[in-house]
Amino acid sequence: MLDINKKRSAALALAVALTFIFQGCRTVSTGENTERNAAGAVMTEPPFKNAEPEKYQTEVTQTSATSVEKFFIVRDGTKWRIDSAYGAPDQVSSLHTDKDYVASFAAKSIAE
Repeated sequence: MLDINKKRSAALALAVALTFIFQGCRTVSTGENTERNAAGAVMTEPPFKNAEPEKYQTEVTQTSATSVEKFFIVRDGTKWRIDSAYGAPDQVSSLHTDKDYVASFAAKSIAE
């Protein structure tokens, strides 16, 4: 008899735990968290510029469990350059000007 009560208690505890887990994973949207501007109107656009600037440059570092890769990216209007393996001896640059070019510094070569 005691063994059945333990099984019932364990089953009840499992059911309660699963109920809490699934309740926590549920998403409910009531629309209450809408952004409003100073005048109280609902904002439909983000409060920041969402387009890339015409001119910029940046370094990107991508880290994984086995390696770290670095990239250097430059843009000036319709012209751009991306350096893969940035700073390494096997660095490769992809350029876009009037045509697309790939330059390998280790192989000392350029190709269209």
